[in-house]
Amino acid sequence: MSFVVAALFLFIALTVRPTHGPTKPGSLSSILAGTRPTYSYTCCNALVMNTIYHPGSVITAHWTRSVVPSNQAPASSIDLSLSLTGPYRTVNLLKTDYARAHPLLGQTNERAVRIVVLDTDADSPVSILRIPQDAGSGYYNLTTTTATKGLTVGGSGIIRVEAPHGQ
Repeated sequence: MSFVVAALFLFIALTVRPTHGPTKPGSLSSILAGTRPTYSYTCCNALVMNTIYHPGSVITAHWTRSVVPSNQAPASSIDLSLSLTGPYRTVNLLKTDYARAHPLLGQTNERAVRIVVLDTDADSPVSILRIPQDAGSGYYNLTTTTATKGLTVGGSGIIRVEAPHGQ
């Protein structure tokens, strides 16, 4: 008798499909619907922005993974980029992007190694960007870019670089 009940339950579980979207990746409803979780990424947390850096410092930026509505489309690659531009004398000059706001400080344009992940992989990527030893003191624009399927989304934040005391 229990074999018949188990077989009936399995038959119902395999043939009944939910009428609403899956509630969470890996759930029975998402498995039955034939969907898989997909992910998007954002960067950076407040700790990255609220740190005062020095020339030669390393910025370690952890990309945050989020589950997005899934579908049955083939996996797509996502390009994750991090770059640094500056220095600027003031935050206001940085925001108005007045090129070479302080020529005596020099100009820095650095990029972390581009990371490529698949939207179906639950990765936890980290970008590493070293501030050059000759970077001038001031404010820098830290820019993040996420690109997939011909679409690019960017964001930015402001960090501060100061020469070590005594220099």
